[in-house]
Parts: sequence; C-alpha cells; structure tokens
Amino acid sequence: MTISVRDQVLGLLLPSDDPHWIEEIVALGPATVLPVLIEVVLGDRVPAVVRGRAAITLGHLKDTRAAQPLVSLLDTSDDAVLKARAVQALGRIGEMAPTALTGLVGRLGDPDPYVRRVAADALGKSGLREALAHLESMAEQDEEELNRSAARSAIEKIERGA
Repeated sequence: MTISVRDQVLGLLLPSDDPHWIEEIVALGPATVLPVLIEVVLGDRVPAVVRGRAAITLGHLKDTRAAQPLVSLLDTSDDAVLKARAVQALGRIGEMAPTALTGLVGRLGDPDPYVRRVAADALGKSGLREALAHLESMAEQDEEELNRSAARSAIEKIERGA
C-alpha cells in the first residue's frame, strides 16, 4: 500500500523527536508539498502546533506563493506562537514577495509583544530596506523595552546589509 504525499506530509508535521522533519518534507518535492502545507496552514480545524510546523516548512521552501496564505493566517489567528511561526516564515520569503513585507510590517503593531518582537527580528534578517521607517517607529514607540531593542537590532542588520 502506497501512502499519499499528503498523508506523508501530515505525518511529518505531527510533533516528534525527529530533528530532520523539515528536510524529509522538502525531499518529497517542493512543488508537491506546497499545496498540502498551504492547506494545513489555512486549516482552522488543524491543531496550532501542526499549523505552526507547516508555516515553518513553508518558510524553508521560500516559495512566494506561500506569502498570501501566511498573511491570511496572521489576520485570522489569535494564537501568538502560531502567528510567530508565520512571521518567521514570511521573513524567510520576505525579499521575494511584497505580500510578505506587508504581512511582516503589519505584525510590528500586533497586540502580542512576542509577535511584534519576532516580526522585527524577521525583518532584520530579511534585509528589506523598505522596513526601516516602520522599525524606527517601533524602536521609539513600542511599550516593551525588549521590543524596542529588537527593532534597533533589526535596523542595524538592515543597515549593515546582513
């Protein structure tokens, strides 16, 4: 009996001790797994931990077609950890998709301080100069010192070209 790619991906997305689960999913073929991962990310009846692992994997694929579903997840989820995973994925896709930049910048104003911090870090890693003004605003105005520091660090990374 052959296991479908969808079932293989779903099995690998379940929490486990396997440190190579992302590589195993990608090895199934990026074009083959992309629609399955998007389906999981958008599945509101799917456990948040599985959706988060799907988001992380989408970031590793760096396929711009994943940007809009990840932004949709940000707009519909109240789970801070899940949103942080989507933000991290968008950061990996960022420089290739304007939608990703919009999604990341929008999260700098998220109600959850952790999501704001992760968004600043992702923007810093992406190197997107278009984010500088937004990060400068966060560095001056965010109520959390840790977030202001993350924004300043992101600005430095972008300005260094790192």
